[in-house]
Parts: sequence; structure tokens; C-alpha cells
Amino acid sequence: MLTAFAFDGTSFTHHLCSSSHVEQMLNLEQSSGVVARLVWEPGFQILNHISFEHRRFNLREPIHVTVSLEDGLWEYQADALGIESFGWSKASAESSFFEDFAVVYDQIARESDDRLTPDAIALKHAFLDVVDSVIISQ
Repeated sequence: MLTAFAFDGTSFTHHLCSSSHVEQMLNLEQSSGVVARLVWEPGFQILNHISFEHRRFNLREPIHVTVSLEDGLWEYQADALGIESFGWSKASAESSFFEDFAVVYDQIARESDDRLTPDAIALKHAFLDVVDSVIISQ
């Protein structure tokens, strides 16, 4: 049995399945236009966008997220963007990841360089390289 994760732009799904079932799921994912690519544990890639509250962050390139579960605590980590989010449930870790992404974007990526440390400027550029646009909905 293998563990696979999928992301549809709003939530993650977790699948425990055989390798032949994963192949069928991959074919379904490709034909349905879902915005994520299934990868084997411990991670996945967000391909097109991240949605949080009233905003949609459209991506230029995929974001690799590493997933782990240790002592009942889920961790979703995107090293390239300095995000490390935790939750006692998968849903709370997902919510934390989306919120952390939005907060770092607001507090770092939108800030002027003269108010940031060299490390924060590097993080800002990493976000600006990944985020193509932000759409605000009512």
C-alpha cells in the first residue's frame, strides 16, 4: 500500500491505495484538470493556486510541500518559502499552512526592501518568484 496526497486549490485529500489504484487516480487527475499532482508520501506539489479566505494566490510555478505525522501532530512544510505549519488534525495543519502562506505574503512579500533584513528580502523574492497574481473576491 502507498500513501498519496492531492490538493485541489482549497483542500488536501489523503489516499491509502495500491500502486495500480494510484495510476488510475493520476489518469483521473490529468483528465479532470485538478490543480495538483499526486506524489508519494511524504509530500505533494501545489500546481496552480492557493486559496485563503477571500484571496486566490495564482502561482507561476509549483510549490513543493513536505508532509509528516509524528506523535499525532501533522506538519506541512514548504522549505523554499520558509513555511512550517502544524496541526493536531490534517484539517488544522492545512488551515495553518494556508494562513501562514497568506501572512508571510502580506508581511514580507508586500513590504519594502528597506524595512526587511537580508534573509527577509530573500524570502520576499522567493514569494514574488512563485506568486503570479492575487485575486480578491467578495
